[in-house]
Amino acid sequence: MALTPKRHIFVEVEPFVMKETMKSPTVTVSPPAGLSEEQLAEWTKRRAEQEYQSRLETQKAKLVPAFREPRAVKLLQLLKQKSHTGESLYKIYELAEGHPSQRKTFQNQYGISDFDFKRFADVVHNPVVSGSLARHAYEDTPKTSNPMSMEEARSFVVGLAMRWLESLRE
Repeated sequence: MALTPKRHIFVEVEPFVMKETMKSPTVTVSPPAGLSEEQLAEWTKRRAEQEYQSRLETQKAKLVPAFREPRAVKLLQLLKQKSHTGESLYKIYELAEGHPSQRKTFQNQYGISDFDFKRFADVVHNPVVSGSLARHAYEDTPKTSNPMSMEEARSFVVGLAMRWLESLRE
């Protein structure tokens, strides 16, 4: 059995708070070298406050939209799923969009071209493109020559959903 070596990367940066979803990296933020005990205590206190404010902001980013718009609650529940199908991705899109009669206005507001929407629709609807993950069972010729991959569709719709949720906070 071959063991994968652990790799360590050391990066020196200015203090900041960042959250990123990745496979399994660990990021450790350490205080600058050479701090006195008093400075270290102050740095630790500020760091704890930054982490608290970051977690608080993450919760507010969910709570405020859910309070203002019932569709946001359903959308947030769908976003929590570990994996997505064409059906779940399209539901997220529909919840953000609202009624299909508002599609053009919604797409203009969020900069979605007809071409990008068709690429998205190809992958979420068509089993020729996405196999058993598609919303529909019948196979059809894709409407675009380069449909999105499921990962592209997930990225597209999650980014759109996050922008829509942010708009509810304004």
